[in-house]
Amino acid sequence: MFTGTLLKTTDSGQTWGKMIDSTSGSFRAVHFIDEREGWVVGGKSFFDNFELNKILHTTDGGNSWINLSDQSRPGPLVDVYFLNGKCGWASGYSPGGRGILYTNNGGLTWTDRRIQRGDLAWSDYYRSMAIVDSNNIWVATEDTIYQSSDGGNTWRANNRESNSYIGSIYFADKNNGWAVGVGGSIWKYNGNIVSVQDGKSTINKNSILENCFPNPANPTTHIKYFVEKGSFVKLKVYNLLGQEVITLVNEYKLPGYYEVVFEGSKLSSGVYYYSIILDSYSEVKKLILIK
Repeated sequence: MFTGTLLKTTDSGQTWGKMIDSTSGSFRAVHFIDEREGWVVGGKSFFDNFELNKILHTTDGGNSWINLSDQSRPGPLVDVYFLNGKCGWASGYSPGGRGILYTNNGGLTWTDRRIQRGDLAWSDYYRSMAIVDSNNIWVATEDTIYQSSDGGNTWRANNRESNSYIGSIYFADKNNGWAVGVGGSIWKYNGNIVSVQDGKSTINKNSILENCFPNPANPTTHIKYFVEKGSFVKLKVYNLLGQEVITLVNEYKLPGYYEVVFEGSKLSSGVYYYSIILDSYSEVKKLILIK
């Protein structure tokens, strides 16, 4: 079940009040142009390409919301930005390359700003945007940063010095921007994209599954793992007889570091093994449970 929650603070983050709590979908991004008007985007499922998107709009600080979701366009949205009450963009994934949307009427209707790059896959998820003004726009997929200087009508790709996957981008103006990615990678743009910190050197290529902590577990422990490229991940725990006792992860994961909690209060004390399977890769580590 994917849930969508929106929180609001009026005391600089000391306390938060719940504005929306929905079980009909997952919210991925929020943007406000002032204290009253803002937009929220998401989708019912982050992994199902054909689920309907979610676009909500408020003009009273989040007390009430208007549903502007485009029922003709499948695919979740993950980022949103508005320059004013009329001009805005949203990005995400949709079959047929419709992953970048533009509106000039506050979100009542949307048009595509397509990047022609062949058949789209998960690596073509438009996961982050940086809107400098109505002409200068940047969007990032897992592996490429694209730039437009005409409001998204045409695009050009910017090369990087590293193949680490991109997570988010930000531009202070059309000449200065930054991007971050998995493994601690940081890039800066000032006419060309250069690597400030290439986190690939810190990644242990021989292991994507970390030792759990604490170990022994009594009765809980934390298991961390790394996904270098979007893949379907299975993380399971087995007893000494090789019998599966619990499934911790069984879903598609985008690139990044993840952490899951193993809770063994219903299991007997003893030795267990936790195993990760990711595409053709697999790894197993030992876990001791003491209660």
